[in-house]
Amino acid sequence: LLRLREIAESHGVSFTSVAGLPEREAMGRRAVGARIEFQASDHRVAALLSSLERGPAFLFIRRAQLSAAGSEELGEDAVTASVEVYGVTGWPRS
Repeated sequence: LLRLREIAESHGVSFTSVAGLPEREAMGRRAVGARIEFQASDHRVAALLSSLERGPAFLFIRRAQLSAAGSEELGEDAVTASVEVYGVTGWPRS
């Protein structure tokens, strides 16, 4: 969860909700997951989602649900996002 929060903060986003998900197996490794929810401009949401899968940590988006938020505070391009993210533990470093 720390890595998820760091990525969000780097894009100026705060999570409105975080919940753990059941463990899964991925590539013979244990994967731990979280469902994160947040609101942000469409540009910030796109940047955050892109950062999740291209960063140095092995994070994978399993499911994402996006909807228009139309927030006065965030502008008419605001998006509400609910995303399931999994990270692989015990990955060998090369």
